[in-house]
Amino acid sequence: MPGDDAARAAKYVVVRGNIGHGAHSFVDLVQMLTDEKLLVIKRCHAAMSSTALREVRLLEALRHPQIVRVHEHFVEPLTQRVCIVMDYAAGGDLQTLCEARKAAGRTLSDTEVTMVLAQLLKALAHCHRHRVLHRDVRA
Repeated sequence: MPGDDAARAAKYVVVRGNIGHGAHSFVDLVQMLTDEKLLVIKRCHAAMSSTALREVRLLEALRHPQIVRVHEHFVEPLTQRVCIVMDYAAGGDLQTLCEARKAAGRTLSDTEVTMVLAQLLKALAHCHRHRVLHRDVRA
């Protein structure tokens, strides 16, 4: 319902705009007004298909330490963009870590690679246990 979407959108204030982007969206760092928790809102450039919205609902139901939590989604009242509210990964992602190491002339150690792979496999196993086949695994 549109009123529900407006209420969801009003729970957040943008702290830093456009902290990331992809082919289909951009990401803002936001703060919840109720508890000041930092989250991100991924704002999609175009309307989502019913299949994509179904996938977002599935991700909202997944809870695992190695899966970025999707808290909720809503349609932004003014722009009609689909917005997906997710945990903020303050430490960055694996790609950022690898790029920083490369810039410093270093690589991940064997132990670090093993830890990353173990975390990835645990997250995928959790998805599969919940009958979710994730086709977009990223660094």
